[in-house]
Amino acid sequence: MRSAIVKILFKKLNSLPEERLLPIHEVQGAFENATGESLKSYWNEFSDVISELSDKLYIQHKQRGPSGMPLFFKGLQFDAWMDEMMTKKESMSNTFNFHAAVGAVQTGENSVAHVQQSFDQSQLAGLKAALEAVHVELTKANLSDDVREAKELVQITIAEVDKDEPNKFSLKSLIIGVATTIQTLGSTGEAYNLLKLAASAAGILIP
Repeated sequence: MRSAIVKILFKKLNSLPEERLLPIHEVQGAFENATGESLKSYWNEFSDVISELSDKLYIQHKQRGPSGMPLFFKGLQFDAWMDEMMTKKESMSNTFNFHAAVGAVQTGENSVAHVQQSFDQSQLAGLKAALEAVHVELTKANLSDDVREAKELVQITIAEVDKDEPNKFSLKSLIIGVATTIQTLGSTGEAYNLLKLAASAAGILIP
């Protein structure tokens, strides 16, 4: 996750107006949106990255008050960091097309392998069918606030499935949210099992 942390910090600071400082909660939010995980789970890696970038004078950081939240801003050598990041971007601009599932691709000495997998149409169709079954079961249930909220979450998840290129991290979070919500509703047992099976086939594990 070190490379993701570096990239997120660079993007956030690069787009930041000169007079503004970058609060830690914005970094945490950007990390969660990009990876679907909490930055707190990678706090040691984050601390190492901050130390490394600070040593290079790429960034600076301070706290608001004696025990306040961390704030980040551009360092004296931020321009050098920008040149470094642009060079990396250009060196990774080659496009590779694959027609089967791929674990990782490496090109050249000292290259880093990054894995990104997308859903195929059969997986998406299975997820949508399972979500629609859950929605039908919820429709049969009473009109409590919990059921209405669950139905809304299912509809949001179906809308993500219907996108041309669903975001895997967003879809994973939504499906886990649906599963967690409906676990307490006894009338949705069969639909829940169907959702769990479809999610598993798409590489999403739910409890």
